[in-house]
Amino acid sequence: MSTSSVNWKDVPSGATRGTFLAPSGPLATFEAGCPGDPPVCLIPGITGSKEDFSLVIPHLARAGYRVIAVDLAGQYESSSAGPHSGAGWTLPMHVADIRAVLEYLGKAHVVGYSYGGLVCEHLIADEPALLRSATLIGTPPLSGNALRGFRVVGPIVKWASPAVAARVMLSGLRFNINRVDKERHAFVLHRMGYTVKESVTSAMADMLAIPDLEDALRHSGVPLLVGAGHGDMWPLEQFAAFSQRIGAEFREYNAGHSPSEQSPDELAADLMEFFDRVDRPLSTFASL
Repeated sequence: MSTSSVNWKDVPSGATRGTFLAPSGPLATFEAGCPGDPPVCLIPGITGSKEDFSLVIPHLARAGYRVIAVDLAGQYESSSAGPHSGAGWTLPMHVADIRAVLEYLGKAHVVGYSYGGLVCEHLIADEPALLRSATLIGTPPLSGNALRGFRVVGPIVKWASPAVAARVMLSGLRFNINRVDKERHAFVLHRMGYTVKESVTSAMADMLAIPDLEDALRHSGVPLLVGAGHGDMWPLEQFAAFSQRIGAEFREYNAGHSPSEQSPDELAADLMEFFDRVDRPLSTFASL
């Protein structure tokens, strides 16, 4: 799908801007759908924002879901949210924020993209009752130092410190190594001007020491879906193996690391089909 005509600063069709007051501070949101609809929470990656789901949100809302996508603390329009004690923009801080979102929404389908999937995994392990289902898109398929699994450069970047890894990631975005179209790249540069750089370094530290939660995910009782693009930073085979280890369904996309931007129609269709199968037993039971 071509995104050259997309204005990434715009609010998605049918959505509104909002703010959720999380433990770390105010989180910027896109919200769509009706309060009584089954809720869906969308969590972006390290350098991302709610706009990464702009092409998926309208599909979900039209299908009858209440959708909320957030900027994590330190990201873009949530740059004022962050740690209160100097502890850094840690994974537990983000988990606490999204836990608060889910407590507000009620039991929800949660979609985590890349680093957002790590947030999702911790919620699955710690608070499975808050999730209807969990979808991990481009989420690191390895525990420990996840960078070691990168295509080609894995043996080199696995030795990088969090600060160096963050600088490499930001430089890659700045110089457009993913070759996104000029409108998308202009938005990425605009967003980088607001994102707190220390939050990126903190997230990279998490990526270098991912805990092994695979047994907890497999036995959580939460329906799981894993998705990845053919050109992701990690080889597709690693995602397929990861999905088998945690007992998840697996979908692949004609995309790089960002199926929500590059294959949004296909991703949205898979999400809606998955959500519908998960919710169907609940609606059948409620009608008895």
